[in-house]
Amino acid sequence: MRRVRDYAVEQDYTRYNSTLEEAWRISIVGLTDSIASALAISEEPWELGPDDNFISDPVAAFGVVEAQKHRSRGVTLEMFMGLMKYYRQAYLDLVRMSCASLPSCGQGQGGGDAWFARFIERVFDRIEIAFCAEWSRNETVNSAIDELQAANRLITNEKNKFLTIFETLPTAVFLLDDNRRIVHMNHAGARMLNSAATAGEHYYSSPEERIAFPWLADELFRFRGKGEEKEYKVTRH
Repeated sequence: MRRVRDYAVEQDYTRYNSTLEEAWRISIVGLTDSIASALAISEEPWELGPDDNFISDPVAAFGVVEAQKHRSRGVTLEMFMGLMKYYRQAYLDLVRMSCASLPSCGQGQGGGDAWFARFIERVFDRIEIAFCAEWSRNETVNSAIDELQAANRLITNEKNKFLTIFETLPTAVFLLDDNRRIVHMNHAGARMLNSAATAGEHYYSSPEERIAFPWLADELFRFRGKGEEKEYKVTRH
């Protein structure tokens, strides 16, 4: 799981995906279930046939579900397929390392890790073909619009829920950009600067100019250097 995430971080895919381990664990579980399903049906690598129905393929079921899920989130086919190559690489890395520690690895099946690697390759091939097939179906355009609308509603509901929690925190919270200017602050933070501020005022007003604190750079530097928490009192003028 961490190897897949490390590949994603290294190649900058985490700009569009969560960095939380639980999110990566769930996707690894789905992929591993596909591999286990393939092994339960046949221990031989699943070759690709010209008449195979990959949409209903139990081995590729994960690809169909992920296609629907990621398309609704606005992820492009190119982006997801690129990330899948690093998922594949992580599993192949696991095969190689496992075989290196087991002298009997692959005996009777071509020797070495070649047979196991081929099995992994074919499972991923089927998943990726299923992903592309689901993505390119005739009704994709209409279903994608419906999915997008449903996703937008879900995102709005989630945003409202977390914004409510953020605004009601009793502790002042400031979100800063790279120039240490305030991008957003909660109600408690806003009241430190303006005692008449109302909940959500800063978020919904969308000020064009972000508030900058020249002294903040020095304070952050000292804070990071000491590695301890301190409280700072802001005096309003």
